[in-house]
Amino acid sequence: MGSIWEKTSERPGFSHQEGDFKTDVLIIGGGITGILCAHMLKQAGVRYALVEAGEICGGTTKNTTAKLTVQHGLFCDRAIKTFGEEKTRAYLEANFRALEKYREMSENIDCDFEEKDAFVYSVDDREKIEKEVRAFEKLGYSAKFENELPLPFSTAGAVKLEAQAQFDPLKFAFAAAKELDIFEHKKCWNFFPEGCVPTRAV
Repeated sequence: MGSIWEKTSERPGFSHQEGDFKTDVLIIGGGITGILCAHMLKQAGVRYALVEAGEICGGTTKNTTAKLTVQHGLFCDRAIKTFGEEKTRAYLEANFRALEKYREMSENIDCDFEEKDAFVYSVDDREKIEKEVRAFEKLGYSAKFENELPLPFSTAGAVKLEAQAQFDPLKFAFAAAKELDIFEHKKCWNFFPEGCVPTRAV
């Protein structure tokens, strides 16, 4: 099955790099995460290079959903029990900052960005939903219990977060990738001596 996003976006081209080059930071993988790392390093004035074995956004990114939300399933209540309130709040705050960064960047990128409410529902466990709403509130964030959803089946309720978003991920990533130091069709192992395995990659 092809990506629906490929039908609405134009893939940028990148110059072909022959021979050796030097960089302070090597980013391995040209999905949206690698592209955003490169974008932020360039803004910070750090010398970097991004290498991609195929073409950028050729894997998960081109087949991802359109949603931009801090919700990752029913995670807050579980995370508080496992890691405590302080660490869970820090994680949630980081996700809200990331969402705000997407919103900020999308002001200058034509990527069909739209603010939307987001929902995580359960078909049979109302208590889990209620616990998740209370967990968000405990961490200082507003979440709502929603009884009615426009779905063709019944649910036990949903956690509603307002002011989340959706966008076209390829339009966004391709626009962000322009003018970056990206080298496609290069496998990262070409950059290390034989028998040497990197211990850390960005």
